[in-house]
Amino acid sequence: MTVEVAVPGGRFPTPRSVAQGHDADGVDPVVALPRLLRLAQARAAWLADRLAEQVEWDGVGGVVGAVVGIGPEGLPTRTGEYVRALADLEHRERATAERLARDMLRLDLEARAGRNDAASGALIVAALREFATALGLEWESDATRRAAREAVLAVRRQAGYERPGAAGDGQGA
Repeated sequence: MTVEVAVPGGRFPTPRSVAQGHDADGVDPVVALPRLLRLAQARAAWLADRLAEQVEWDGVGGVVGAVVGIGPEGLPTRTGEYVRALADLEHRERATAERLARDMLRLDLEARAGRNDAASGALIVAALREFATALGLEWESDATRRAAREAVLAVRRQAGYERPGAAGDGQGA
């Protein structure tokens, strides 16, 4: 999936600057995750630009800072290094974008599985109708429908989709 990110006006992106419309509840993950992904990508791009500017101005010191302490002679002495906050923030934003992209992919796969389950159910009903007709049974008969329902529930139980005894209470696992 390719998502193009534009940072309007060179300012730090906010949810409002990235949103493309308004939702009533704003909680639906199908709507929220793509927006959050665009926001994280826009922020990561903005931070990467600021980081590049910092490196232009300060060289490697724009990314890595020196930890300085006072040495035995009373003079400043370099005692270590640290990654500057800007580099850390950019890394975190990219990690957030990656996590959101994975969540969106997982959500889409789960939605597809749900659509496949619904389509499979319709195919099973159609197959059972044809089977009943081929046997000369009337599909509208309560006895035929009950037998078909019991057969489907037995297969679902065998496949692990239904709890034993769930056929009578109408609940699934």
